[in-house]
Amino acid sequence: MGEGIFRFNEHRRITLARLREGRVRVPWPPSTAFYVFFLSAALRAQFLSRDRFAALGRMCLNVRMQAQDDPRFLKGIQEFNDGLFFECHETLEEIWLEDHGDDRKFYQGIIQIAAGYFKLEQGVPAGALKLWRMGLEKLVPYSPVHFGIGVEALIQAVEGNLAELAAKEASDTTPAIQPPSIHFIC
Repeated sequence: MGEGIFRFNEHRRITLARLREGRVRVPWPPSTAFYVFFLSAALRAQFLSRDRFAALGRMCLNVRMQAQDDPRFLKGIQEFNDGLFFECHETLEEIWLEDHGDDRKFYQGIIQIAAGYFKLEQGVPAGALKLWRMGLEKLVPYSPVHFGIGVEALIQAVEGNLAELAAKEASDTTPAIQPPSIHFIC
């Protein structure tokens, strides 16, 4: 088996052996540069060995590379996490309009959830509830993880907000809802 050498941020040379042994410290939270490094290392590792590291690398490679194929996807997720729900809706809608495959409903679900939080910001809780329900319905088939995103965690957080808002709407008070964040888990 060969001794692969990988570069991380052009300053660190990391050997496959050091990576396997866990002697490499990486920044946390992981940056985009780390993901690019890890995926290139994993891709090389799958050709060098058949061990667990290679299997993990192939799994993460599949989910992260699909999401990174379009930088608009990452931009839309970042906008959601920054509370820019209208902008997230607009960014992801561009991808949704172009995608006619199996992932179309996934994009639409996130778009509807973002639009629901935007409606809540506008003071239209009934619109938020409707959009959240429609978005959740579309995301459920993609649970627990899709494109490296923890869909299950997102669903649970939105369901919690939905229940809280529905209960408060019945009493004619508007609660302070804390929007969730979308996290990459791989």
